[in-house]
Amino acid sequence: MQQEENIKFEEEKDLSKTYFSRLHNVNNDVVQKLHGQGIYSAAEALSHLATPQLRKQFEGKLNLTEAQLLDVVHRADFLRMHRCGDEYSDLLVHTGVKGLRDLQNRDPDKLYNQLANAARKSGIHKAPLREEVGEWVLEAAKYPLKVIDNPNVVGQSIS
Repeated sequence: MQQEENIKFEEEKDLSKTYFSRLHNVNNDVVQKLHGQGIYSAAEALSHLATPQLRKQFEGKLNLTEAQLLDVVHRADFLRMHRCGDEYSDLLVHTGVKGLRDLQNRDPDKLYNQLANAARKSGIHKAPLREEVGEWVLEAAKYPLKVIDNPNVVGQSIS
């Protein structure tokens, strides 16, 4: 795997045109409810659902649970990374990774094995490469925190 200092990341991807209706395994009912509130893209989800307080506002309006909204916002969070599209964000969610904050603390080799197994089970044709997973772990640490999962965690800030 490359050394951290040798990996150069561009700016975060522009998520304003990454629409949830095209993402794998986001329930169509959830997508329609988000659309009804003007949330169409991953960027809008990160803007409107990033904190527990914001998600709480939408829970009642949309008749969705905190878990359903966190699922959407974690997928949006993963899409900020380069070479991580909808299928890979789906694999990350299914292996229990909860956003970029969690990803940056994962062991790349263990995570690679988990992702490869999940890809085989789900029928995804191309699992991420071991090197890509290592780069994601490093890249995740470089981005500012946008998603707060737990309101009781001290020291979480959002940019």
